[in-house]
Amino acid sequence: MSSTVSRLDPLLNPLSVTLPGRRVLPPMDPPLKASDDHEDERVQFSYFTHFDEYQRGFNRFLEIVEDAAQADEAYNLYRRLALILDRYQEQSYLLDPFLERMLIPPLQKFKERAKRVVEGKVSVNGKVWQGLPALIYHLIKTRGAKTAVRFFPHTPADLNVALDYLATDEAATPMSWETRYIVLLWLSLVAMLPFDLAQFDRGNAGSTFTRLENAGKNNLEKAGLEREGAALLLTRLYARKDYQGSGALYMFMVWGMTRLIGSDDPFRALGVLHVLCETTKTGSGGQTAEVVYMHSVLKIINESDTLTSNTLVRKWATKLESRLGLCKLPPPKPRKPKGKLLQPALGLFGVEDAPEAQLEEDIDVPDSLDDNLDSLLKALQDRDTVVRWVAAKGLARVAERLPDEYVSQILEAVIELYSTYAFDGSEGSKPLLPISEPTWHGATLACAEFARRGLIGSQHLPVLMGWLKRALHYDPVKITGPVGSNVRDAACYVLWAMARAQDKDSFEPYSLEMARHLVTVSVFDREVHVRRAASAAFQEHVGRTGLFPHGIDTVRKADFFAVSMRRSAFTIAAPQVAEHEEYRGFLINHLITVSLTHTDAAMRQPAAVALRRICEHDLLTLGPTCVPRVAGYLQGSVAFHVHGALLALAELADAYKQSKDPSAEVQRLKIFEYIVNTPSSMFLRWRHGFLLQAACIGLSHSLSNEALAITDVKTPWKDIVWAGIKYRGEGVPEAAAVAMRAASQLVNCNPDLQR
Repeated sequence: MSSTVSRLDPLLNPLSVTLPGRRVLPPMDPPLKASDDHEDERVQFSYFTHFDEYQRGFNRFLEIVEDAAQADEAYNLYRRLALILDRYQEQSYLLDPFLERMLIPPLQKFKERAKRVVEGKVSVNGKVWQGLPALIYHLIKTRGAKTAVRFFPHTPADLNVALDYLATDEAATPMSWETRYIVLLWLSLVAMLPFDLAQFDRGNAGSTFTRLENAGKNNLEKAGLEREGAALLLTRLYARKDYQGSGALYMFMVWGMTRLIGSDDPFRALGVLHVLCETTKTGSGGQTAEVVYMHSVLKIINESDTLTSNTLVRKWATKLESRLGLCKLPPPKPRKPKGKLLQPALGLFGVEDAPEAQLEEDIDVPDSLDDNLDSLLKALQDRDTVVRWVAAKGLARVAERLPDEYVSQILEAVIELYSTYAFDGSEGSKPLLPISEPTWHGATLACAEFARRGLIGSQHLPVLMGWLKRALHYDPVKITGPVGSNVRDAACYVLWAMARAQDKDSFEPYSLEMARHLVTVSVFDREVHVRRAASAAFQEHVGRTGLFPHGIDTVRKADFFAVSMRRSAFTIAAPQVAEHEEYRGFLINHLITVSLTHTDAAMRQPAAVALRRICEHDLLTLGPTCVPRVAGYLQGSVAFHVHGALLALAELADAYKQSKDPSAEVQRLKIFEYIVNTPSSMFLRWRHGFLLQAACIGLSHSLSNEALAITDVKTPWKDIVWAGIKYRGEGVPEAAAVAMRAASQLVNCNPDLQR
């Protein structure tokens, strides 16, 4: 178990050294706490508590931002304001009531500065001027561009000002990327206004459109955020009604293909893909023959090994693939009622009486959609999570527009991905190879997105539930350590989504089994985010279906905070949940078969304590059934299996020792026999001191007069203790000394010690 580590927020010390002429900022954030899982717990705010402090620094900053003599003070004020905003990065919605007062003044000042620069009334001083664009960008980063752009200036008169300013030296320097990003967002907003661009033409017809298009293309291949602003500008420019059907989008794709052929620049591909994704999102060009040219762009990118080796290129290519599939289908139907497809085949009213069946329309599904679906299914197995997630969402969105029989076929194809590496089926027990992680994660994410939209039919539940049970405990081992937490997290997401979008009666046959699996993962998983995800899924089912036994009481014992610390989840929450017999046996079985044999010692130690505390609910009944199962690992050759068994036997021996029942001594003697009959080779191997330590602890709790009389053993207890005393390692001699002390209370050990 990793210990609690105190760490400071890096924002407390933004500058590692004191720069000349700049003040050191006072602390802006309290130290963060770290749990045993190394997860920071930040302070949660209920409103923008720092607004007054922000406003004071903000007003002073606007006063001096263009004064070269006070550049250092302006910089310090900017850093202070940025630190305040960073504290609300995860709760940015709290800024909404104040956003108008925070954005409009600096944007107005930015616009005035742009006018003066265009008119030549101000000299360019990059060192002074970068403060204001940096603050505006920080506000956009904190709240998001979609929300912040609503406060940008948006009058037709701003068009020429923004275009001319973008061409000035002040906006063209490499360090002015914030300025270019802000201007491109500004232009993208102005381009949406319903006015004729021709009125701003300067002599040549269409010159304004050409200037806007060139402004977007010139920034479309940059590595920074300017690319996103340029893509948004071009998307909205081509989506204007007065330019739809003019061939502008077609010419852009021709330009893009020309730039991509023979190119290995991923940023060039990202810019083109971003524009096409945004274009298909808004609906422009998606219903025409332009889709064919978009497929041509995708083909060029997919044929380049250099481009497809880039994660972001594959992500945007997958997103475009899904949106092209959507463009081939009619608009989405009204949202299906909860559990529409999860009800039995005959429905509540019978086939001829089902109201939904009367509303079902025959959809002409084009054959070319199969290519899109094949690409998305392939992307579900991508090596990067972000690509798999995009593919899962895209596949579910396409399926949402298809008839039920097509949805069923797609879901079957997704479920079949599980069997790619699991040759023993959904109910198998063979360990999976780490290479299966991307495929299993992609398939599970896709099932979650299908479940969230109510697209999983009741006929698929038996097979899917079998695979989900394996996914909840997916934990293959690599040389570098255990992997698969993302698969387990996604499996919790599937069950969480089912609680929200399915019929209660369809899930009821699986409710008890899924409740046991979820509660086990919520208290015994290695990763905190998986424990919390399982707890959230369990709570969602308790609140929406009420099918889980002792649901409210279990949620109270294993809630979001109770499972946040691994040790408390194992040793406090799990024994409390085990008070209910519906979960007790399942928890014990998981501890013995999974947690005690885990490759991480930080899992085996609390698992041994948890097994003891659960057995203490009925020690005389549960103990005798658990001890032989645990002792079976002692005859194996895997060191961490033996270690987990020794730890568990030591804890159970101590529980029997503290028990006042006479029959407990019989079980304690059995534990002693199991320990001393462990092959001696396990204790004498190099770096097996942790086994000696656990064995000595077990001996200290299991030694008795009857035990000392036993001589026909594989490894005499004295040999184990003396090996521990001679071992050069922290903790092992101390444990051996404790065992010797326990023996000296029963028999005279002076001759052995003097020897």
